Amino acid sequence: MAPIPLQLATEQMRADRNYVLARVRVNGRELQFASHDLRSDRNVVLAAVQNDGDAIQFAARALRRDWQIACTAVGSSGSALRFILRGCHTRELVLSAVQRDGENLQYADAQYQNDERIVLEAVTQNAEAYEYASEPLRADPRIAHIAVSGHGETLEHVPERLLRSRRIVMAAVTESGLALRHAPPRFRRDRDIVLEAVRSNGFALRYALGRLRRDPDVVLEAVQNNGLALGHAMGNCTQDRYIVLVAVQQNGMALQFADEACRNDASVVEAAVRQDPNALQYQQLADEGERRRVVERAVANDGVTLQWAPPHLRDDAAIAELALQQTGTALRFASERLRHDISLMILACEHLPDEAGIPFLLQILSPGLSEDVELWWILNGEGEEATFAEALAQIAWVPLEMEDHTFPALGFFYRYFLP
Repeated sequence: MAPIPLQLATEQMRADRNYVLARVRVNGRELQFASHDLRSDRNVVLAAVQNDGDAIQFAARALRRDWQIACTAVGSSGSALRFILRGCHTRELVLSAVQRDGENLQYADAQYQNDERIVLEAVTQNAEAYEYASEPLRADPRIAHIAVSGHGETLEHVPERLLRSRRIVMAAVTESGLALRHAPPRFRRDRDIVLEAVRSNGFALRYALGRLRRDPDVVLEAVQNNGLALGHAMGNCTQDRYIVLVAVQQNGMALQFADEACRNDASVVEAAVRQDPNALQYQQLADEGERRRVVERAVANDGVTLQWAPPHLRDDAAIAELALQQTGTALRFASERLRHDISLMILACEHLPDEAGIPFLLQILSPGLSEDVELWWILNGEGEEATFAEALAQIAWVPLEMEDHTFPALGFFYRYFLP
């Protein structure tokens, strides 16, 4: 019989020193369910923190001041520092914690948040620890540079005096382009800094100031990184065919931000749909032949994009077939007329994904089709005098061993529609 966890144990078991010792060696956090006396037992607590340093939070207050227990806890889990009583921290203890995760600096006593060596260790291990350093050390250019080079967004915590440093701002946006939002306005107008930012993250274009969001070179760098950055471009950039083409090749959905003329350009639209078939919804092609060709490409790659086709093409049997060959679920987006078409219904059944079930089928059936005896005859192959809806109702109770014998069509639906 497996040992009972302390949270399910009787009061007697929770007070049994040997049993509790055995349990906390397996799961230190079970210390919280031990009796009060055992949570004050040094050896029991030591065993618990050896397994999980954070278990020190459940120890009696006096033992949370114990240096050996504290060192053992932090050695097991640096975050245990937060449960060691303030005033009981030592330099060695805090160093051990921040070497495991720099962000443990936030739990250190103030004097250690102002200790240069400890802060350097913390920021080097995890740049986000910079936020917890004392104000004088956050104003240290060397520490600030290490921090923003490791995590650009820490620029948010850099003192105003250091934000005048082009070197620090450049290091930040190189690591994370979005750090540009924390830079002073003069650097958000600095072409070289903005270029570096958008190379790191195209969306940094949003935070550029002045004419830089209209600068073709800057916008081009941004959309090469993320095509959707085209949404933050200004001026004639959304009309620039080359910029738009680069954007949609990176992310087809960038087509939504393109100028109308580009959305009427077959090459641009085809490139967008090739990258993401759902970009079909943003095309504005005037030529019917080009529009049909793009729709065919989209539905052949993702059948459900039939929903973005113009109404007259959703009523086109050839296009519907292309979509259904990709996925039977596309039938829901065909015209009402085509959802009455028995051959298309059968094609949809043959290409339904495994997760689609009878509820989906009944949802997309046209009202009259669920009572169509001819459809049931075609699917069953035996001319049974039953409606399609009645046949479907039987599927829930058809035994697995009968599926391919008594009712061939029920076996067909069993495979395609049952979970």
